[in-house]
Formats: sequence, C-alpha cells, structure tokens
Amino acid sequence: MPAFGEGERLSVTGSTHDAYGYRKTDDPEVHARLVQRINQKILRNRSAIIETEDYFLKDSEVAVIAYGFTARTGLYAVKKLREDGMKVGMLRLKTLWPFPEDAIRNLGEKVKRLVVPEMNLGQIGGEVQKYCCCDVIPIGQANGEIIPPDKIQETLRRVCP
Repeated sequence: MPAFGEGERLSVTGSTHDAYGYRKTDDPEVHARLVQRINQKILRNRSAIIETEDYFLKDSEVAVIAYGFTARTGLYAVKKLREDGMKVGMLRLKTLWPFPEDAIRNLGEKVKRLVVPEMNLGQIGGEVQKYCCCDVIPIGQANGEIIPPDKIQETLRRVCP
C-alpha cells in the first residue's frame, strides 16, 4: 500500500467496501465477508502481531499478568517482592488481540498461580483462566482509581507458597 502523500490518491474510511474497493454500506453480505476476511488475516498473522514482555519468570512460582498502565504497578510490586526473596514474576501483555494464548498457556504450566490485576471487572482474568490449568486470582477494580502496588503485593504475599 502506498504511503500517504507519495503520489497515489488514497481513500480511507470505516465504511464497508467490496472486494474491488467500492463502498457497499447497505449490503450485509459484503459487510460480513469483509469482517471475516480482516479477522482471518489478523488471526493468520497472530505470531507476528502478538507482543509480550516477561520479567523474572525463570524461577517464579507465582506470576502477575498485567497490561496497560496496570503493568507498571504490577512490575513495581514484583520487583519489591523479589527484593524480599519471593519467587514472583510478571508477564506484560502488550497486545490483547489476538490474545496471547500460547504465552498464557506456557506460563500457566510453569507457575502455581497467576494474579491478574486490571482496572475493570475481570475481563482479562476470565480469558487467562480459559488457557491455563493453574489457579487464577483476579484483582478487579472499577472505581476509576489506579490499583496501588501494595494491593498487588498483599495478594502476592497471600498466594505465594
């Protein structure tokens, strides 16, 4: 696809279009085909799209799975507990879709528990539970305030062996 401003005229809209690029906003079949095609394109390329970062997972018995700004709080909590000798680590989800099923599954096979702090009612915690066989402990908070590190640390202390 040419870059904007490099001699080609591009039309970019959120409207449904057919296989030839013509707008078809009133045809449900065209819309369904477009959505399916885009969805499959993303799923076929999931290995190139999915990004995660791991911290201290080699010897961890319990791990935090976090994303967004909650990942900073989670990592702070993990680092503090590592200083106290606790075997905790963290997996940061940089992309949520496609969901990193393999990373979650692999981590769930290595640790005893996963703690999932998130600023909602536990949507990602539910997804994590689908792909692992260990205990998943959600920390959901939907009051609009950032989850404090001590809340994550308290949970980790409670569930670490």
